[in-house]
Amino acid sequence: MQTLEALTRDARALARGEITAPDAELARQMQICNGCRYCAGFCAVFPVMTRRLEFGKADIHYMANLCHNCGACLPACLPIRAAARFRHLLFLVSVTGLLLWLLGATAAMPLMLAVHLGALMALFLTLPYGKFAHGVFRTAALLRFAIEKRQPNRLELGGE
Repeated sequence: MQTLEALTRDARALARGEITAPDAELARQMQICNGCRYCAGFCAVFPVMTRRLEFGKADIHYMANLCHNCGACLPACLPIRAAARFRHLLFLVSVTGLLLWLLGATAAMPLMLAVHLGALMALFLTLPYGKFAHGVFRTAALLRFAIEKRQPNRLELGGE
């Protein structure tokens, strides 16, 4: 919970028109979402967000008023889902590897080896569709963002 001093400091900055630390963090996250656009079209925030390349204080507050915090965009976010699956698979590979090491001299070793190698194969088969694919897609999105930022705003889309 914020202290009274932090709240008054944020209120003064808001009155002066300065971007506060939470607003700056939200603007950073909005730029990441705008570059990715996996979940575009989920609610009223996304069409408004895709029309902007940078997010000022007024834009942030306008989009915050459009969002009703339903959370529908979170499970639709492919990078979040892929990261969770990758962590689960990595955990499975590490646990089966440790169990393989512990059960090395027992009769359960062949079964554990099959499970471990199956999990390892699944990890290598899904790697291109998870983090690696997102890395390529993100690089392309950042390149597109840089090109769009240099172009003049011919459509005059900036204010709703």
